[in-house]
Amino acid sequence: MNRVVTNNELENNILRKLEVILEALKKIENQIELNSTWLSVPELADYLKSSESAIRRLISTSSIPFQRVGAKGKIIFNRKQIDLWLLSGKKHPGKRVRDTFKDLL
Repeated sequence: MNRVVTNNELENNILRKLEVILEALKKIENQIELNSTWLSVPELADYLKSSESAIRRLISTSSIPFQRVGAKGKIIFNRKQIDLWLLSGKKHPGKRVRDTFKDLL
């Protein structure tokens, strides 16, 4: 026995599926924005032309702005905060930031 689907049911079905697709697209868009705004330790090391160990030393002394996210406490860096931090010239162990990364400024 085949059931006949009304136009209204068909429209509602299509709208629900479109809502699911739109929600998935929003998640993808947010992920793209997150990837362009937030950096991991390796990405920051590449961005600053530095080593991961140098970045980790700055983290361990809280000399660099960073955040921990998720259950595992993944460390991420906001690119805008990093740029402001570089321009501020705040000190980190041994050198001024401006001197360390002067070729980037």
